[in-house]
Amino acid sequence: MADRGQTEWPGPAVDRAAEENRATRRQRGVSALLAATILAPSFGMTFSLTWTAALLLVEGLDSNFARARIGTAPARRWLALFYLLMSTIVWSVLPVLLLRQGEAVLTIVAIIICCMQMMHAQSFAYRSRLTLAVMITPPALVLGTVALVAGITGQQLMILVPAMILAIGYVIAGARANAVAAEALDASRREIERLAYTDPTTGIPNRRRFAEELGGRIDAARSSASGFTLTLVDLDGLKAINDAHGHDAGDAVLAGLAARLAAEAEAGDLVARLGGDEFAWLMAHGGRRAGDGRSLCYVLEIEGRQIDVTASIGAAHFPHDGDTAEALFKAADVALYAAKRAARAA
Repeated sequence: MADRGQTEWPGPAVDRAAEENRATRRQRGVSALLAATILAPSFGMTFSLTWTAALLLVEGLDSNFARARIGTAPARRWLALFYLLMSTIVWSVLPVLLLRQGEAVLTIVAIIICCMQMMHAQSFAYRSRLTLAVMITPPALVLGTVALVAGITGQQLMILVPAMILAIGYVIAGARANAVAAEALDASRREIERLAYTDPTTGIPNRRRFAEELGGRIDAARSSASGFTLTLVDLDGLKAINDAHGHDAGDAVLAGLAARLAAEAEAGDLVARLGGDEFAWLMAHGGRRAGDGRSLCYVLEIEGRQIDVTASIGAAHFPHDGDTAEALFKAADVALYAAKRAARAA
């Protein structure tokens, strides 16, 4: 039940808790009208309207108008935290008043309200322990304080204590269940992201991941007036390898080439498979310039067989050979096919 996505307090967990609390605003509005109706006969219309107005004022703290007036994200989070706390405090007034009436039915209603508040709060437990504490403390204090000092009868205490135990137990069990569910969802999301950005044959980033990274590198290089190198690597004779040794061997050669390129990559580099027999390598520092095409040759052992592997390489440097992704790929392609022609001529 560790905090997730939170490096400062109040962190993103408070944003998520406020967003989830915001999603139940309509239900709370209906509940508020019902509560005001319950309060009116016993405490008068003035008190009922005052409580309703206080609740509306608290909800206004989380309105679009209020959030728009707050400039920074940390300040909005503090406002969201204050909103969560004030919301639970205003709602905790209800069970206090109902319990003070001393009627058994109203006591049960008050206990249900407190339990519902804690049950609602436990849905935030997997987000942040601190957020859970903010949400759960007021109703828990109401139950505990009334049980100790408000002069509750023995019959009411027999109702209150088991309800408190059940509510707290529900909160703990619900929080643990939510934590497990959140972990499973996070793991599923990470796996989906991995599959979306990873080439299944080689295990390295795919074209989609590479395109996003290239766009980011171009933007960063433009703003910092720095450079980088785009290198295209094309495996020679993949069809011949597939015909001679089978597609499994061809896949193994692709994976072997990917591993070799990844091993040569330096910190900040990105090696990806663009598809088929074509790979791309973003070199953060240095690298060969367009026109310096060369070939990579090595022997790969697959299932006891020695397979000669060659790959042609062509590079383009940003911004000398192009300042857009299209221009860089075109320049690298020219260098790549120059390397292929040189290899065939040799």
